[in-house]
Amino acid sequence: MGDLKTAERTFLGVWVSSRCAAIVVVLLAGALGWLGLGQTIRESDQASLLLGALNLSRDWQPSGAGLYNYENQWFTYWILCGFGRLFDLLSDGGVEQFVGFFNTVALVICWGGVSAAVVFAAGRSWAGLAVASGVFLSPVWLMSLPLLSSNVISAGFLGLWIVAMEMGKGREGKLGWGIAVVSGALAFCAVGCRVDAAFVLPAWAVAWWGLGRGWVGMLRENRLWLSVVGAVAAVVIGRLLSAEASGSWSPFFHWKTFAGFTVFGLGGVAFWFVALFVMGIVGLVGRGSGRRDTWLKLVWVALLLFPVVFYARVLFSPRHFLTGALVVTLSGCFAGAEVMWANIFRSKARWLMFAGWASLVLPLVVGVRLQSLSAGKLTLGADATEFPTTDGNWVMGGYVHFLRRLSSASIRPIDHNQRVWGAWCRVPADAVGDESFNVVSAGLSSYGRLWATWHKKALQRDGGGLASRISDGEMVLFDDRSLTKKRMFSTRGKNNEPAPLSAVRNLSGASIVGEFQSARILKGGRDSSSTEGGELLARSGAISGLVKGNGMLFEPAAEWTKLLPRSSDEYIWIVVDVLGGEVGDPDWGEAREFNGVRYQVWEGSKPPNFVESISTMSAWVARSELPRFFNVSNY
Repeated sequence: MGDLKTAERTFLGVWVSSRCAAIVVVLLAGALGWLGLGQTIRESDQASLLLGALNLSRDWQPSGAGLYNYENQWFTYWILCGFGRLFDLLSDGGVEQFVGFFNTVALVICWGGVSAAVVFAAGRSWAGLAVASGVFLSPVWLMSLPLLSSNVISAGFLGLWIVAMEMGKGREGKLGWGIAVVSGALAFCAVGCRVDAAFVLPAWAVAWWGLGRGWVGMLRENRLWLSVVGAVAAVVIGRLLSAEASGSWSPFFHWKTFAGFTVFGLGGVAFWFVALFVMGIVGLVGRGSGRRDTWLKLVWVALLLFPVVFYARVLFSPRHFLTGALVVTLSGCFAGAEVMWANIFRSKARWLMFAGWASLVLPLVVGVRLQSLSAGKLTLGADATEFPTTDGNWVMGGYVHFLRRLSSASIRPIDHNQRVWGAWCRVPADAVGDESFNVVSAGLSSYGRLWATWHKKALQRDGGGLASRISDGEMVLFDDRSLTKKRMFSTRGKNNEPAPLSAVRNLSGASIVGEFQSARILKGGRDSSSTEGGELLARSGAISGLVKGNGMLFEPAAEWTKLLPRSSDEYIWIVVDVLGGEVGDPDWGEAREFNGVRYQVWEGSKPPNFVESISTMSAWVARSELPRFFNVSNY
């Protein structure tokens, strides 16, 4: 009897201490998320969600006509619509406050749901907590939590689904059925918010059922089959509601990109995938009656890996690894998987788990500083190298420092997303009067559409069109960054090919209506006789063949110091005189001629020395956004 009481006290002590540790962990996670929270727009998908929230809150249309990717995230739009109406009731702020409000909404939903799963489910044991809490330190979580996205909102509902499933174990009768219905509703919400959530449910269902049990009886559990019904219903409703299907990306795979995004996206969580495989293979090659269970565990590991494998073929950004990070770490919340993780911590593979944790904790303050793509060194976070993705610049470690920068990126931009959006925010509402117009952009049309919708301006057509389709006399607003992209003017060719110079010159009457941190919004088309934007347009056309896909920052030569970078890395510099001149001018050194203008390309931490003495207003200076070893024309 005494041994039983001692065991009960020991269990209670472990339960209380691990639960308290879980509370501390989620509070620290919330603090990190709050550190990066601000009025920041990070990528065009985020602007599309905000645009949908604004449209639906003003004119409710369940079909979501014209909304981006509506069939795959329709319930996110509905949730944001409700909060959009709440924003109208509680605030009279501008569009930047609108952005910050929805970033906060996404953070609260995601952090609240996942934290509930970690505290109430993973907090029962140290092994489960050690695995589940790793999600809070994965780079993809840190970079995603402070920003609005359908993945983030869906993750919150997935966390609540875990709580319902685990808390409902052993419940029978009306209470058991009630919890089962709640589980199905939460699965419905998660998949409705983002259809990718369906990728995690099979692996988690197995973890909930128990890795050591046969799987035949799983679907007799009402919580599981109601969750299946809820997930399928969310997918079907999305297809029925949407008037038109969103386009899909052509698959591709680049192993260097995959490796880099794995290291700086999944981070140390990647070690845990390896640990699971090691344990599975060790069990498989062993002898005894447990080999059947080992095969089942390997199938479970394959289910865990499925989200990572799926996105590896369309990996445009480390953000796409969020589902992969969630599925493996939050599997530690399920009692059915605790034994598996506990065995790993007791085996030799535990060093992989410890290595994973070290790879999650150290990058919070330590980063990698590259001198080239093949040479680098460890450094403190402020000096960590940024690298390009379709969602803007990510960073190689030093995440605490980067989160602080992210919170103020609307004032001090990190990449072109904040610069272009900041320029749109500085376009006065009366810049177009009451006339209708079109927004034209190579990839960032949702920013202009959001600005136009906020100010209740009439767009001539939904979505950003190509300049080649703009009819004569039609008013257009466009960002100058797009002028070096061929996709701005033609449906043929890649986005990193130069724009046709003739097409650029056709817009030479445009005027600058908004400007922020080397990004400009121009108005052209109807009755455009201004020469204000002429030099800017000529500059873009002149160097469009030299940029070759690299993001560039432009300033007049007299203001070139605005382009000085934060780091001492070498960048690509281009100096161009849009009005031409003598190529042999000694002040210009080894100048060349292109498209009828002279230019000079330079690689270094500063532009050529002669720039300081340039007095002509027709000269412009450009600097690549990222160091020269990220020159995309090399790939």
